[in-house]
Amino acid sequence: MTKGTGRKYLKRPDVFLERLRGLYAWVEHNLLKVVFGSVIVFIGVAIFISITAYQGHKENKALTAYYLAQKAFDQKRTELETKTSKENKKDKKEEVSLEKGLEKEIFELKALTQKFSGSKASLLSYLKLGEFYTEQSQYEAAIPFYQKAYDLKPDRFYTLLSIYNLGYLHEKKGDCPKAMEWFQKMTDMKKQRVLLWTVGYRPNGFWLSNAYFGMARCHAVLNQKDLAKDTYLRVSDEFPNTQYADQAQGYAELLNE
Repeated sequence: MTKGTGRKYLKRPDVFLERLRGLYAWVEHNLLKVVFGSVIVFIGVAIFISITAYQGHKENKALTAYYLAQKAFDQKRTELETKTSKENKKDKKEEVSLEKGLEKEIFELKALTQKFSGSKASLLSYLKLGEFYTEQSQYEAAIPFYQKAYDLKPDRFYTLLSIYNLGYLHEKKGDCPKAMEWFQKMTDMKKQRVLLWTVGYRPNGFWLSNAYFGMARCHAVLNQKDLAKDTYLRVSDEFPNTQYADQAQGYAELLNE
């Protein structure tokens, strides 16, 4: 083994002291560089911590604002629905539009999407508004909110929720080709093994079966009964011995009748 690199050589006290003196001499000679580098690292760490803390504070503030707006929306809606129910029973009055009664609360949710654009609070506001208009059978009004939620590229659950609702809403308003495009986005998702890594994602049986059911319903509406039947039976093939398979078999049999 070459002198100066062997383990026994390096363990000698005089060698250790020699290396320590050399290191000290280098630091002394490059003191400005060492200080300047340390300052840059310190400033970088401080900036990173400050930005992280600010973003966390901003996100918490946004979520607090959303939950307060959601609570006000739900409380007002419950009051309006209770009041309308009592008035209808007593005086048979014409029902007031729920949307009109919630005008202020809807405005607050819409304002959150602008004030905290791109945040989770913005995403939840879009989904809340989309859900409300869907329940009111205002499908054209609901679609843009789910589209904006999808465009935020949220986490997996909210992405699947947005995709399914966009398919469902287009189906409900009679645009089956567009509905099938959205349903197919979900069924086309793949999980693949590339060497030692897993790439992509495959939704579970709940999401996939509902997407296949939606596509099959659209095929039936378009009078494509063979395609509708094949799509229902695909659920049976992918998820045998599940409730989804039983439902799909039942729907396929109804098409035969």
